[in-house]
Amino acid sequence: MALSKSEKEKIVTEVKEVASNASSLVISDARGLKVSELSEIRTKANQSGIHIQVIKNSLAKLAFEGTDFGCSDEVLFGPSLFAFSFEEPGAAAKLLKTYANNFDELEIKALVVEGQLLDGSQIDILAKLPSKDEAYFEGLKLKYASNENIKFLGSVPHKNLINKISKLSFHINNTEQGFFDKSVLETMSHGLINFYSNSDYDELLPEKYVDKFKFDGTSESLSNKISNIGNLKEHEINEIINYSQSKLEKQSVNNLVERVLAII
Repeated sequence: MALSKSEKEKIVTEVKEVASNASSLVISDARGLKVSELSEIRTKANQSGIHIQVIKNSLAKLAFEGTDFGCSDEVLFGPSLFAFSFEEPGAAAKLLKTYANNFDELEIKALVVEGQLLDGSQIDILAKLPSKDEAYFEGLKLKYASNENIKFLGSVPHKNLINKISKLSFHINNTEQGFFDKSVLETMSHGLINFYSNSDYDELLPEKYVDKFKFDGTSESLSNKISNIGNLKEHEINEIINYSQSKLEKQSVNNLVERVLAII
């Protein structure tokens, strides 16, 4: 059924707004995808803050006028799937590269970033850009590289965590579910102090130290907490570690197992 003029104008206005706020665009040919496959891509995109939309090329050209994506006219032929990234320019490229490897019918035609049109074969230029979290993680490592007591593990799989923490004094947990909870138990039970944001773990620190290690989940708050730990004396660090271990020892093994199983 053909779209009315008002419907077309509405689509152009909406897409122009999306494009005006986007940092990059990946254009794909998805005509051979099954409905279930396209639905899976859409769901994952929504979860990752990526805007996915199938748009008629004629309407896309109108919407992209005056934006960074106006240079894409030459590749707008045939059915096109548009994936817009926002805060992280590489987000859509990472997602669609993964699915192009999994779904043979998904073909990446082109990408646009900072007003430059790139061939789909150059997907890695965007896909290998660090995410916002990865960039922050690397920045923290560099900032505190001279402090031997501070190490940054990142998202280490639980089965490998114990091998990573044997010589460390501090650990950062900032995931709301899963890795966060289990890693807190594992790291604290092995004598590590945690920076954390989940109030459930207030009880594992002496009350007077909670404010030094509990942050609000933002990178700014975490950075401030890390900056302040240099004022802690060795006996204070030992007090925190010993207190945490004693609290964990008082919890039954069964209780710990139940808590871990509930979140993995």
